[in-house]
Amino acid sequence: MGRLATILEYTYAGDSERKKILKSYKFPTDVRELVMSEDMEEDTLVNIEIQNTIVEGAKSRSVIRKVLPIININTYNTLVPYDVSPSGTIDAVGEIAAVPTLRSSFSSGSISPNKYSTKIQITDELLEDHRWDLVEIQVKRAGALLENTLNKIGMNELLCSHHASAPSDIDPTYLHIQLQDLARAKQSLQNIYWGGGGISFIGHPAAWRYLYTCTSGSNYVGSNLVNISPNNGDKIIGMDAYELDTPLETGAAKYWDATDSANHYYGIVLDSNNYAVIGMQDDIHVTRKVNDPVHDLTSLVASAKFDVKVINNKAAVRILAK
Repeated sequence: MGRLATILEYTYAGDSERKKILKSYKFPTDVRELVMSEDMEEDTLVNIEIQNTIVEGAKSRSVIRKVLPIININTYNTLVPYDVSPSGTIDAVGEIAAVPTLRSSFSSGSISPNKYSTKIQITDELLEDHRWDLVEIQVKRAGALLENTLNKIGMNELLCSHHASAPSDIDPTYLHIQLQDLARAKQSLQNIYWGGGGISFIGHPAAWRYLYTCTSGSNYVGSNLVNISPNNGDKIIGMDAYELDTPLETGAAKYWDATDSANHYYGIVLDSNNYAVIGMQDDIHVTRKVNDPVHDLTSLVASAKFDVKVINNKAAVRILAK
């Protein structure tokens, strides 16, 4: 039983049962101290833990959020800076010389956030049967679904790009993708060198399968043997690497899969800080609070409001499926 489930069990229990629950090893120590000191109302405690739990669920699907910078927005037209310095460095200046302005250009992009909401599926039957573990799972699931929506909207923009022009493409050299293709894509970005940001790789599961199985789970860049790690966020030839299986929006101009055909992609290498941004107006949260823990759980709504926008089409290379 998780943290939220344990707190709900305590909230719904009678006085004698509460004493037993408080003494239980599974009851969170920090919550026990709050309850015993009476510094926090039960509804406030439940609301805080519901929010923590929905965020925990979201983290299980977090990819685009880890790759792209997030800017907080409250308008439909936001100036987004990106670095156009070819060197990615700052020149020396004399002690009394005028300090030059950072060589950056401002791209004015129309970031128009959309609201995404879902009612959390908590039924009266779950409450009547005291299935607090299932209630916690449903809250986590709502967070995961909203986070996966961010992944879908994000990948749709990264591949389809509503920028004036599309990023460049590469076709794998051999039958399927290999590390040398990632190195080639990375090198094409480094030839321009967009300073101020790391380079990341996002791959479809099919692309990762080919990378894993090539030379028994390892691969070569030139004559150098490179081991491949399956963990999101780990390094692969110096890039943060992620696996994402979320399909694009219905009717999208591009496809995120392993089909060897035009407009089908299963990898993208990008400058994380300069290719695109997440415009976040409202991050994942529960919009309706619990005032009465006995009745309000069946009316919880999870919501978020965001958009993803490409700001510099030259800061990414898409890898065609093959």
